[in-house]
Amino acid sequence: MTDRRNCPTPRKHAHATQKGARRHLAELRRATPLGQDWNVYECACGSWHIGHKPGSLARRARRALIVRRQR
Repeated sequence: MTDRRNCPTPRKHAHATQKGARRHLAELRRATPLGQDWNVYECACGSWHIGHKPGSLARRARRALIVRRQR
């Protein structure tokens, strides 16, 4: 059961199901190059959102530099 009043990210579109959110993300990826960091997650309010992990781009860059140094 979802309670949008308690949603920490009320500006994001709320999907009732994970499947619906995944479909929407697939549509967005076809229309726009979003990058790899976008995903579907269940919110504390019970709905499903599309978002990305903060700092994930920086994390990927760090990993790439580490791999490069090891060569």
